[in-house]
Amino acid sequence: MVQCSHGRRRVERDRDGTVTGLVDSFQGRRLNSPNDVVIARDSSIWFTDPPYGILPGTTEGHEGEQEYGGCNVFRFEPASGALTPVITDLVHPNGLAFSPDESVLYVADTAGPGYGVPLRIATYSVRAGQCSPRTSTLELEDGHAADGLRVDVEGRIWTSAGPSVRVYSPSFELLDTIAVPETVSNLCFGGPDGQDLYLTATTSLYRIRTTTTDAADRNIPPNRN
Repeated sequence: MVQCSHGRRRVERDRDGTVTGLVDSFQGRRLNSPNDVVIARDSSIWFTDPPYGILPGTTEGHEGEQEYGGCNVFRFEPASGALTPVITDLVHPNGLAFSPDESVLYVADTAGPGYGVPLRIATYSVRAGQCSPRTSTLELEDGHAADGLRVDVEGRIWTSAGPSVRVYSPSFELLDTIAVPETVSNLCFGGPDGQDLYLTATTSLYRIRTTTTDAADRNIPPNRN
């Protein structure tokens, strides 16, 4: 299992309960607090690095400094150890997911109006491990952040949005809204056939039965661990 650690400011691998660090610095400076991670079909690890685990008064990590001076989306190659910033124009990049063919990367920016930007999901074209300049943006104008997100096999975007899950088409047409009793933070598909949607919320873990699965289930090679 590949995971992000706010407290240790790194991306880690947990193999049968033994946790080892994969990457914790960029150009000799510590990462902020890696938040969300996806693995591409070429086994590269893509992750977001907002500051939530090091902000003053944080309860998610330990107070600290932003050492490299930004909040990037990174691509890490475990075989070579190369760490590349692929997106640098978002304020607080958070959830991220690929389209089914990995030609598009969706990234949630949860900074919001307090930082002079809207709550949003941004899209980037992906080619040869690099991202183009931002191609489109969905702005969430009702104050509900799109925190975690996933893309299903049909290319639909499933995202948290306050006390709900919203489903968008690849062109950001709202297809459905599923009400949840609490504020939702992250979500993922799972279960025996991959069609259960699991939601982490304020105090609870929820499960919603669906008729689809995560696009990533078809993308990650069997030897990813």
